[in-house]
Amino acid sequence: MPGGEDIEESRSSYWRPLIGGIKITRILNVGSTLSFAAVDDNGNEGYVMSGHAALNAGGIGGNIYQYLLPVGDVTDIGGYYSDAAWVEYSNVDPSIYYTDSNVVKDVYDQTDPLLGSMVYKSGKESGLTSGVVTAKYQTQPSQSFGTLYKQFSATYNSDDGDSGGPVFITTPTGKVVLHGVHRGRYNGYASFSPISGVMNDLDVTPIHA
Repeated sequence: MPGGEDIEESRSSYWRPLIGGIKITRILNVGSTLSFAAVDDNGNEGYVMSGHAALNAGGIGGNIYQYLLPVGDVTDIGGYYSDAAWVEYSNVDPSIYYTDSNVVKDVYDQTDPLLGSMVYKSGKESGLTSGVVTAKYQTQPSQSFGTLYKQFSATYNSDDGDSGGPVFITTPTGKVVLHGVHRGRYNGYASFSPISGVMNDLDVTPIHA
């Protein structure tokens, strides 16, 4: 696949450095999906994950694991424009696990998607799925945060455990443009927090390859 790196790993394998689209867990091995590598306003590297999964891990200070080994504690949680959380962790890479044929793609840029555009979601449970954006900048209810503002909906398939999965498009050169973080389902559609909301809530910027 153009721009992809063929690797012999799975989403739940041991990963160092950490990349987007792989399985991370909290206590008792309950899993969600790592979203993407980022850097905060103080220059600290780390990664973005699901906000409600971070709350279920104990909130700020909660322990996160990958392949049963610790990979940082929850540093910040959104909850206004995003169902997303921030974990400081130095060993990250700006790549996304693309498909279960073991292809990884580099992150090139980030932007909110257009209404009607095609997007992909990479999740630890349902893998790579695609669909069309059906709503943008919509106020949606949240079991964890009460209300989330400026959320997006799309027609891609998703399942439990995909929370935190990166939502993106690919470029002609085989790289990734990040669009947001998958959070669940709303009114029968997949729901995701746009990259603008994640960056605004957490004061982080995706790292580019």
